[in-house]
Amino acid sequence: MTTFEDLDDDVLYLILEYLYLERSAVLRTLRGSSRRLKDFADAVAHRTLSLIDDEAHKQITYRLAERLKDHVDQLRYYVRSLRIVNFKGDADSYCLNSALIVKCITRIQRLETFSWDCNQPMSTQILDVLQQQFFKAQVCANIALTSQVLLNIPQLHRLDVSVPCLDYFHDQRVSLFNDLKQALLRLSSLRHLSIDTYTDDKIFRLQGVSLNRLQIPLESGDRLPSLVTLELRSTSYDFDADHCQHLLESIDCNKLEQLTIASFNPISFFDTFSGYLPSLTYLDISYVSDIRNDPRHNRLRACSGFLTSLKSLQSLVFRFDNLDFRSDFASVQQNVHGPHLLHLSLLARPANSTGPELSGNIRKYLWKFANLKSLKMEFPSIRSYHRCLHCEGCNGEDHFQFSFIPPLPSLTEVNLSVRVHSSEQPLITTINKHAHCAIRHLWTTFASKPNSQLETLSLRFWRWETGRTTELKETIYDTMRLRGRLTIRVRHNRKIPVTVYNEICKEQEDGLVLVRFDELDQREGTVEL
Repeated sequence: MTTFEDLDDDVLYLILEYLYLERSAVLRTLRGSSRRLKDFADAVAHRTLSLIDDEAHKQITYRLAERLKDHVDQLRYYVRSLRIVNFKGDADSYCLNSALIVKCITRIQRLETFSWDCNQPMSTQILDVLQQQFFKAQVCANIALTSQVLLNIPQLHRLDVSVPCLDYFHDQRVSLFNDLKQALLRLSSLRHLSIDTYTDDKIFRLQGVSLNRLQIPLESGDRLPSLVTLELRSTSYDFDADHCQHLLESIDCNKLEQLTIASFNPISFFDTFSGYLPSLTYLDISYVSDIRNDPRHNRLRACSGFLTSLKSLQSLVFRFDNLDFRSDFASVQQNVHGPHLLHLSLLARPANSTGPELSGNIRKYLWKFANLKSLKMEFPSIRSYHRCLHCEGCNGEDHFQFSFIPPLPSLTEVNLSVRVHSSEQPLITTINKHAHCAIRHLWTTFASKPNSQLETLSLRFWRWETGRTTELKETIYDTMRLRGRLTIRVRHNRKIPVTVYNEICKEQEDGLVLVRFDELDQREGTVEL
């Protein structure tokens, strides 16, 4: 029998990389098996290194920085991607400063990716060492657009930028979009662009502010980089017809693969780009039913036409406050993309305190997506999500438990989110028994199908809780079925033990298999994290 020690280096690295992503506890155990396995495990675990500048991470960040500076420590040979997160500048930092960051960068032997996730502008010293020592490294930035320093680096590969703005008069805003445009025109290596906006009352103090619509002020002849990803995350982004035409002319439509549009009213965008995005595989769009002077059917018509034109779509994220599963819009999703869509997310926006309006048969709608691999659904206060007479405090009007989820054979991952009404009891106390009942019912539905490929299922319960401040509280149950056992654990809560259920299968005379999950003995069925 072949052991880990007998495997080729490349094969061993791939196996340990999978273990790091899926079974990190196993990887930690393997580190103690041999010197070779320890070196490989460390190389996998430290391929991406994050130096986070905040109170919670200051000790580990300081320790990692010290290890990078140590000539004996092997860490500097393992790191391929370095992330600087929440650095607040030399004066306000918890554990970092510009000189220390420069020292850490210079000690790394082979840097492929550098990420700057900080509102603080990058110092020229850091910029210089990146350009001199790692001029081929891809640079990723998540910044607020108040400084142009980082936008001058030619290696910029990914840019997540938030543009300050301020309402001025009607559709006119004061913003820094003109500065952003000038930067984009010269960033030839940029492949991933995400744009958001935020209100800044002090914007007039910044250089480069201009008065215009809230959009990139493109003109005829402008050429943006060959983007693979474009995310326009500002709900206020202005998609007038002229801008959409200039945007179409400025990008390489054949290269664009991922698109996010957060605006609630992008009719002009849908009409302009329909039929021009042959390579688009991922789409994230939003829909709000009540917009003044904008009849609902106009937006759904435009969106339906746009969806129909996307021949390569594999992932769809749809955010809505009103959805009729009997509508022509839903039929387009089913008939055009049902056979080949791999990932579907239906994310409800609460229209009011009771949640969004839903009409039609969700289960029948989902059955059309025959090859779906992952499903994510967020339905605040949905009526039929789970009612069981055996759960304390639950309404017994019917016995359907998440009955709208069909056991699609291709599904490998399901994530559900449900809003819980307010209660004086803690959230975990309110929903724990209820959640276990719903989880077992869902798994029973899938496990009873011999061709089911479901591997993981997560169930999130959330609600708003008021006190001195209003906070969102959530409890997430992560579950996995493996080798005849169903394991349920509460995410990020070590105080609650893992619960294990035993899978019992019984074949009937008609050949069908009945499955149920019975909780193991208390000492065997719970495992402390």
